[in-house]
Amino acid sequence: MLECTLKKMAFLMITDEFIKVASEKAKKLVGLIKRKNSRKTILESSYMKSNYKSLRAEEKASKHYARGVRKLSKELEEMNETKYRAEPNECLYG
Repeated sequence: MLECTLKKMAFLMITDEFIKVASEKAKKLVGLIKRKNSRKTILESSYMKSNYKSLRAEEKASKHYARGVRKLSKELEEMNETKYRAEPNECLYG
């Protein structure tokens, strides 16, 4: 009987030690995972910021391009109306 309780106590002590070691390792792993995730989120957020900036730059460039195209088309229309008025039987190009 005494031998049985000693074995149980030894088993409990071993399992307690094992649980302590395992929980410490788990905490360390969780810490590493948190650090990796925080780095990952920092990288993702900086990528998102740079992506946003480049998208804004593209948007501005496309607005300027569209504005230029509108100006040119307006100028061409004005040129066609004023300078190159043709009679119904007249040919402008050659």
